Amino acid sequence: MCRGGRIGRGLLVVLACCAAATVTAASARAGTGFFFGFADDGPKWDGSAAAQPARDLGARAFRVTLHWNAGESELTSQDVVDLSKVTSGTTGLRLVLAVYGSSTNAPQDAASRTQFCTFAKNAVARFPSIDDVVIWNEPNVSAFWRPQFNADGSSAAPAAYEALLAGCWDALHAFRSTINVIGPATSPRGNDNPNAASNISHSPVNFIQRMGLAYRASGRTKPLFDTVGQHVYQNFFAERPFLIHTVGNTIAEGDWNKLIQTLHVAFDGTAQPAPGPGCTSACPPIWYLESGFQTSFPADHAEAYTGSENVVTIPDFAGGEIEFPAPSPLATSRAPDQATQLRYAVRLAYCQPYVGAIFNFLLRDEADLAGWQSGVVWADGSRKGSFAPLESAVEDANAHAISCAAPTAPDGLRGQLAGAPPQVSLSWSPAASELGVSGYEVLRDGVAIGRTPGLPYTDANVAEGATYSYMVRGFDAAGGTGAPSDAVTVSVPEATAPPPPAPPPPPAEPPPPPPPPPVEPPPAPPPASPPPPAVAAAPRRCVVPNVRGKTLRRARHAIATASCRVGRVRYKWARRRRGIVIAESPAPRTRALEGARVNLVVSRGRRR
Repeated sequence: MCRGGRIGRGLLVVLACCAAATVTAASARAGTGFFFGFADDGPKWDGSAAAQPARDLGARAFRVTLHWNAGESELTSQDVVDLSKVTSGTTGLRLVLAVYGSSTNAPQDAASRTQFCTFAKNAVARFPSIDDVVIWNEPNVSAFWRPQFNADGSSAAPAAYEALLAGCWDALHAFRSTINVIGPATSPRGNDNPNAASNISHSPVNFIQRMGLAYRASGRTKPLFDTVGQHVYQNFFAERPFLIHTVGNTIAEGDWNKLIQTLHVAFDGTAQPAPGPGCTSACPPIWYLESGFQTSFPADHAEAYTGSENVVTIPDFAGGEIEFPAPSPLATSRAPDQATQLRYAVRLAYCQPYVGAIFNFLLRDEADLAGWQSGVVWADGSRKGSFAPLESAVEDANAHAISCAAPTAPDGLRGQLAGAPPQVSLSWSPAASELGVSGYEVLRDGVAIGRTPGLPYTDANVAEGATYSYMVRGFDAAGGTGAPSDAVTVSVPEATAPPPPAPPPPPAEPPPPPPPPPVEPPPAPPPASPPPPAVAAAPRRCVVPNVRGKTLRRARHAIATASCRVGRVRYKWARRRRGIVIAESPAPRTRALEGARVNLVVSRGRRR
C-alpha cells in the first residue's frame, strides 16, 4: 500500500509501495534552487539578441555546446570567438557548457581522454564565468558515441564513457574545485541490441548500470559527476510529460522514480553519491538537460522554413486545456498543443524530488524542417502562442508558487458486476493535480490490488458469494499519492447449480476401413548442388553527404552517419542565416576511406 503526499516543494515525501521498482524518496529538496533554462546555441552567433527572449520569459540559464575534434587540447580561434560572444551575451544567466565530439571520435584510450579533458579544462580556464560542464552528449546512442558494443556483442560504450568522465572530473576539479561536472546526459531511449538495423544503442537504464559496474571494477574512490544529467523527451510530442513508462527501460520525465532507482543500483556503496533515500548534503541534483515538443507552423510563417518535416508535430497553441482545479486529463491521452506540454513539464520538474533544473531544447526554431522546431520562438524571430503560457509557468516556478500537492480524491466511484465468471468493473471521475495525475491505485478491503494509468479498472480475481469494499486514489510522477475516494461495496452472488446434462446419444456404427493405398517406390533424391562461393564483406566506406544548407549540428550528424568525420570548420560572411553550411570539401558523393575528414564552411550571416 502506498501512502504519502506533499504540500509544496521541500517537504517530506514518504512512499511505501508494494511494487519492487518503486523507490522511497526521503525528501524533496528543490524549490531552494530550481531553475528553468534553454538548450540553444543561438548566443554563439547573435549574442545578447539571441538571449533576450529567454530573459523576457524568465529563464535563468543557457546550455550551449562546444565541439571537440580528436587530437585537440586547446580551443581554436573560432571557439574563442563563439564563447566570447556567448559569455558576454548571457551575462547574469547561468551558462552550462556541453563539450563533445563526433561519434567516430569518441575517446577510447588514455591519450585521447587526456586531450579531451584538457580541452574542457582550458575552456573554463579561458572563460571563468563557466562553472558547469557537461561531459559529452548522449553517449548511450551510436549517433554520438561509437562503438556502443564490441565485435563479440558485449557492451563497450558505458565503460569507455565512465573512464572519460572520471578523467574529466579529476582534471576539472584539480583546476577549480567548484566546477560542477555533469553526466551522463543520456538519451531517454535505447534498444540494447548490438545487431539492430539502426540506432545501435543502450537504454539509459542499462547504460547507467553498466557505468556503475565499470566504476566499481576500477576501484575509484572519487566521484564521477556532481550533477546527474538526463534528457527526458517523450516517445512522441503529444505524449504527456507525466506519463510513467512502467514497461521497458525508457527514462522520460515521468520516469523520475526509475532514474532514482537506476542510479542507486549502479552506485550504492561506492564513493559516487546518488540522489534519493539516504542521500546526505552532498547529494547530487538531477538536471533535465533537454526536453522539447516540436510544433507545426502556420502558413504566415512558412517563408521562414525550408525542407520537409520528418516527424509528427503538434500545434504551438490550440487554446490549451482547462487545468487545475479541473480534473486532470488521463496520462494516456494526447496533449492538444505545445503550450500544455510545456506547462506540465515545468511544474512536474519543479515538484520532483532532487530535480534542480529543466532545459527546453530549443529557444528559437531551426529553419531546416529536418531539424528541430521545438522552440517558443518561430524561425523568423516572432513569438509562438506557447511563449506566454510557458512564461507563466516559469514565473510560478521562480516565485515558488507551484503547488506540489498530491492528487485530489476521485469522485463518483461506481462498481458493477460484469462477465461470466463474474468480474467487478470500477469507474470514477478523474482526480485533479497541478502536475497531472499519472494513474490510479485501486484498493480492495484496504489493500492495494493494482494500478492503472486510466480508467475503468476490472478486478477479475473475485470469489462467488463474497462482498468487497473498493476505493481508488490518484498518484503523480513526483512521488505523491492522494487521498482515497469514498468506498463502494460490491457483492458477488453465489453461483446457481446448472441442470444435469442430457445423456449423450449412442455412438453410430463406424464405417468399414478403406483399402490400403498401393505401394510405390520412393523418388530418387535430386543431385547435390555445390555450395555457393563465400562472399567477403565489403569494407565500410565514407560517402560524403550533401550537407550544404543544413545547420552545423545537423551537418555533423549527417557526416558521422555516413562514416565520415568533421574536419576543419571555417566561418565566412555570406547571404545566408548564421550557422548554415555553405560549402564543403570534398564534394558530395565523394567516396573515401571510413573516417575521412569533411571540411565545412559555415555562414556568419550578412556583414553589417
